[in-house]
Amino acid sequence: ENWGPAVTLEPLPVPQTSTAPGGQGRSDGAMVKSAVRVCVRTRPTAAFAHTELVVKPEDRTIDVNIKKNPNMGVVNNMRENYGFKFDHILHNSSQDTVYAEAVSEITKSIVQGYNGSVLVYGQTGAGKTYTMSGGQGDYKASGMLPRAIQEIFTEVHSRPDTEFNIRMSYLEISNEQLYE
Repeated sequence: ENWGPAVTLEPLPVPQTSTAPGGQGRSDGAMVKSAVRVCVRTRPTAAFAHTELVVKPEDRTIDVNIKKNPNMGVVNNMRENYGFKFDHILHNSSQDTVYAEAVSEITKSIVQGYNGSVLVYGQTGAGKTYTMSGGQGDYKASGMLPRAIQEIFTEVHSRPDTEFNIRMSYLEISNEQLYE
């Protein structure tokens, strides 16, 4: 069943206790930030499968409950319950919340010289394009891309003595077609 969009974002930099690979560190003494974080954005509909999918944002888990198929016979070792843990569950969250929780740290790290990437994955019609590009009209509907661009250029503008080389790419794969 369609239980709403799933948004996977990576890598969301988080401080690590070690320095750069090989223990070299950066010349400015800063810690290298790197990690992959997985966030799920859910948007339950009227037909949401509440008994099969239990979203627990406070625990950062989603439980999947599948009833045993009685046609499988008396000896039925089919597993009924699965639990999945995530770094963030953004349940019925606004674009502002999704950006703040899942993308803003990546944007801040980009301005510090790190590479950043956001990957969105989900079924057709789940809301991936809306999450990334946003809707028409007001800022509240803006997606992750316009928000990140605005934050990057605001930060660049606040550092007039620093030279920046900014490169960005956006690729959408839909029905086995590539769109840039």
